[in-house]
Amino acid sequence: MKKNETKAGKTTAAQDLQAKRQMEDRIFNRMLIWLAVAAGVEVFFVIVNRFYVHARAGEINAMLVWHTAMLVLFGVGLVLCAACLLWGASKRKKGIDTVLPYALAGGFLVMGLGCLAIRLSHASSHLVLGVVPGLAVLIIIFYLYQKEFFPCALVSAMGILTLIVYRASGGGGKKFILCLALTLIVAGVCLLWMLTMKKKGGVMSLRGESVQVLSPDANYIPYYITIVAAILVVLCPLALGAAAAYYGIWALGAWVFILAVYFTSKLM
Repeated sequence: MKKNETKAGKTTAAQDLQAKRQMEDRIFNRMLIWLAVAAGVEVFFVIVNRFYVHARAGEINAMLVWHTAMLVLFGVGLVLCAACLLWGASKRKKGIDTVLPYALAGGFLVMGLGCLAIRLSHASSHLVLGVVPGLAVLIIIFYLYQKEFFPCALVSAMGILTLIVYRASGGGGKKFILCLALTLIVAGVCLLWMLTMKKKGGVMSLRGESVQVLSPDANYIPYYITIVAAILVVLCPLALGAAAAYYGIWALGAWVFILAVYFTSKLM
């Protein structure tokens, strides 16, 4: 009897280990799909930057073609994004994995918006080239780290982007105001979400089912520090100028590194 119980226990443990490995493989493959799309978008913008933004004297005709095509690519990007979203919705109804269509939808959306931004201002090309790798890093954090790290990384990334835009725009402008508003909105939404998660023990209701999004013993102090720090850092340049924006970028970058070390240690 005991031998049978021992065999059954070993079989169950082996099945659990195999299921865990399969889940890890699926998560890793999903991350690779997102990263492949991000790499494709980055390569596209590198080509745009070379032949449109930094066209040479003998490439004026090609630059004029790109100038017209940028608006077309903006519209095409939005249309393809909508088509991929519909594709993903149909696959979801059938119970099929939807990572590929949603990843393509995100890629086409970034491509369209990036084309519009570069078309309106060539100076936006450097910002677009930096945003795509930043999004790729957020994807890696989302899939490889605990979900507790992602909101902190997202708010910090928004703060860093806002400060970069502040410096690039010469200390203000509509782009900075837009990024500042988005950062404050994202920080506020994350704060409300964290307070709700803490109240409910990390459980979130999705389609009538309770899903454990955060661990019951999650430490919420890093969230509060991140949100307060990001808000203060993005507001400081309004009073202290460009120097505050420069040091603010380094401060948020250092804080993200500290969080990465902290959440990495929790994975061990």
